[in-house]
Amino acid sequence: KANGITEEELVMTKEQLKTEMIMGNETAKSRMNSNAKAILLRDGIIEEDEIIRKVNEVTLDDVKQYAERVD
Repeated sequence: KANGITEEELVMTKEQLKTEMIMGNETAKSRMNSNAKAILLRDGIIEEDEIIRKVNEVTLDDVKQYAERVD
C-alpha cells in the first residue's frame, strides 16, 4: 500500500501474533522447542509476558520506519 497499514490492520496483526504465540506454546514439547531456539539464537529465553509487552508497544510509526529501511 502506498500509505502503509491502517491502525485497524496493526491491531488485528498484533492480536493474531499474540494468539499464535500463546496457542503455539500450549504443549510442553512446544515450549521446550521455543526455549531451545531462544537459547541458541538469542542467548536466553524471553518470557512470554515480555514478548507480549513488546508486541503491544509497536506503533504505526514503528512499522512505517521499518518499512522505509527495508524498502
